[in-house]
Amino acid sequence: MNIFIISFNHKKCSIDFLGKINVTNSKIIEFYNLLPFDEKIILQTCNRREFILKSCGNKNYEEYFFDFLSNYFKINKYELIKKADIFYDIAAFKHLIRVASGIESAAIGENQIFFQLKNAVSFAVKNGFAKNYFNKIFMEIFRITKIIKRDTFISYGTLSIPKIAIKLLKENIDIENKKVLVIGTGETNKIIINELFKYNPQIILLANRTFEEAKKIAEIINGLAINFDKLKNYLIDVDVIFSATSAPHFILDKEKVGNVLNNKNKKVIIFDLAVPRDIDPNLASDNIKIFTIDDIKNIQDKNIQMKQKEIVKANKIIESEIEKLFTFV
Repeated sequence: MNIFIISFNHKKCSIDFLGKINVTNSKIIEFYNLLPFDEKIILQTCNRREFILKSCGNKNYEEYFFDFLSNYFKINKYELIKKADIFYDIAAFKHLIRVASGIESAAIGENQIFFQLKNAVSFAVKNGFAKNYFNKIFMEIFRITKIIKRDTFISYGTLSIPKIAIKLLKENIDIENKKVLVIGTGETNKIIINELFKYNPQIILLANRTFEEAKKIAEIINGLAINFDKLKNYLIDVDVIFSATSAPHFILDKEKVGNVLNNKNKKVIIFDLAVPRDIDPNLASDNIKIFTIDDIKNIQDKNIQMKQKEIVKANKIIESEIEKLFTFV
């Protein structure tokens, strides 16, 4: 079958390390085209990078791929190997089901990863990087995932990154009548916005590199879209900031905005939900409290023990269904 997966995830990799192997949206097509594999799908989330690959022949593609990643990201090859999990054929299929069902997530059972994987598959199919073989395989993977969700309580009571962020916010501030700035219009921030609406903020400001995207969402929620280049002008008024972009550098750093935020007479709470980080950690002060993905993970870890029995049930379903999947390969 020659299917293999190179996985970098939260179990072995820090958030900073995952940030070093991030492919930006503007470079993703170019990155795909550099990979000499029959079919390929790349999944990038806050807590993982999954390179799902199908090769032909007996060439040592694993060694080639680590050489490629090392050259592309300028990271030592052996550091990459040390941080990676590698799966072949049947183990690869089982891994994909475990990822899709949330078993491998930091927040065990979370549903967001299912849709992130579906989006990654759709993108690869649309652009010709995943073809008939992967398309059929993932239809089965998603079918089995739905059985796991239906027949276990793996997703019951699961706190996703956006939900934990809102929970932390509520513990630190009364959201009602507060001004909230949301930087980035990706999936995480869209969920954040939906959650915020339950608590009646005064206004939600949206900033995005593509102004029209921010404007489109702002019109739906009766918010205000702001020009990304004028972000600094609005910081003086906001109480809360959520940032989750794919930028390779800080969106807010101490040198550029430190004086604006620290000159305020009120406290500001910032949630940096990006990988790599959007917010300069040096911005933190008596008036500025910053929560990061690491803070979110600490809360998620406490939920793991509650899920262990459901993981056992889910694994039994995977074992019973995996044979059906192999009728397609």
